[in-house]
Amino acid sequence: MLMNTRRITRVATLLLLCSTPLLHAAAATESRYTPLGREGCKLIQEGMKPGEGPPDYIEWRCAGVGGYAVKIVHADERGYLTLIDPKGKSHELPLMHVVGGGFSAIGEKAEWRLMGSPPAPRALIFRMNVHQTESEQWISSLLVTKLTVDKVCVVAVIPPGPQQNEQARAAADTAAPKPCLGGS
Repeated sequence: MLMNTRRITRVATLLLLCSTPLLHAAAATESRYTPLGREGCKLIQEGMKPGEGPPDYIEWRCAGVGGYAVKIVHADERGYLTLIDPKGKSHELPLMHVVGGGFSAIGEKAEWRLMGSPPAPRALIFRMNVHQTESEQWISSLLVTKLTVDKVCVVAVIPPGPQQNEQARAAADTAAPKPCLGGS
């Protein structure tokens, strides 16, 4: 009996020691949120003056995380998103090639997935609402963008459904090796 207790204690200790790095790695991933809507961001350009009718072109810039910024353009009833990396390089995402060319709008907030020590942005999740002409419905997908030294691009489109946010986070946390979508 004493021999079994010692053996169980050794196995439990070994399992605990082996799992400690995994616990630290899991704890190193976190989310931070920033606004993407016109509220909370800086207006850069508007195509028409207020009171003259709906603007045909609006551009605003939002602060990101870790030195990133996000430029949103809404023109011709379509939303466009460009990421500006910490070095100032612009990465326009080919959203129309990824989700279709219908009328679209970017969601109101961004979720940045940070990893490592110190935590640094490795992926961006944002909502894209696209009008489907055939069904006359709006489809609200989450787009996952990888942020690596070599590439900034959309790597996954998570369609609406149960666990959509969790699926997007899982895709973001493994985004680095994934291929780019939409020809970017």
